[in-house]
Amino acid sequence: CLSSKQKFYGAKSGECQYTICLDCGFIFQNPRPSEMNMKLWYAELGYLISVYQDFGVTEGKLRIEYNRACRVMNFLRPHFIGGVDSILEIGPGCGLLAEMLYKETGCDLHLVEPNPLHQKLLGLRTPDAKIYNDISDLDPRSNYNFIVISHTLEHIYQPIDFLKELRKFTYSASLLFVSVPNVQWHIAFEIAHMSCFTQETLRAMLEATGWEIMQEKGSPSFQKDYRIVKPPFGLWALAIPGDQRRIRISYSTKWLKGRRRNAKINTFVSKYIDHEVSGRFIK
Repeated sequence: CLSSKQKFYGAKSGECQYTICLDCGFIFQNPRPSEMNMKLWYAELGYLISVYQDFGVTEGKLRIEYNRACRVMNFLRPHFIGGVDSILEIGPGCGLLAEMLYKETGCDLHLVEPNPLHQKLLGLRTPDAKIYNDISDLDPRSNYNFIVISHTLEHIYQPIDFLKELRKFTYSASLLFVSVPNVQWHIAFEIAHMSCFTQETLRAMLEATGWEIMQEKGSPSFQKDYRIVKPPFGLWALAIPGDQRRIRISYSTKWLKGRRRNAKINTFVSKYIDHEVSGRFIK
């Protein structure tokens, strides 16, 4: 929101630290690594994965992604009634959700995945899908029924510009599905996470970039004690392209309103989760 009212939020020791905007509540990595450094970091990570693990896919990671993909499919399935011609998924990773989408709809599937190791795995799981390195490689004349972004938006270097760019690949009836980690449930402080989201900041970012929210939902939190009520682990949003004239340059009005709500968020975070984070939280 271009506000200068910012404050230290938290950090992961030796890796990265985050700032919260006191006007809009958005949490972002600050200082941010350069875009080139992030590309080098991903390239180095890919190299290490290729040396130590095939495709970088462990049994634990597959289990997590499979369970996540099943929940997403259960959420999206009612919207497939009537047929789907084309789906674009951004950041499909090892391709479990992409495989389920293809088997469920049999549609024209396009995948944007920059990791060459994951591209090989996607080629095995979804041999008929078209795979691209970046959204800039997509045909600008393409329009998709569905755009799926599952646990990818927090990795995007410029999420505002990215969400605006996606509108070019839609028509009035297109649906956008976004899933991100919920910072109110767990502190997703990682060098690869440029941003952290609450339900309010995710909603505000989508509305600010010209998307109209149709449905919001939280993915389940898994806990042993059912008596403890906790926020959802992940945040989901389903949106359609809104009126282009409604895209705002200044979009602070529908973001978190002031420090009172920020204080409530941080009271919860400091009470339940601060043992995972080195640093302090605003009060």
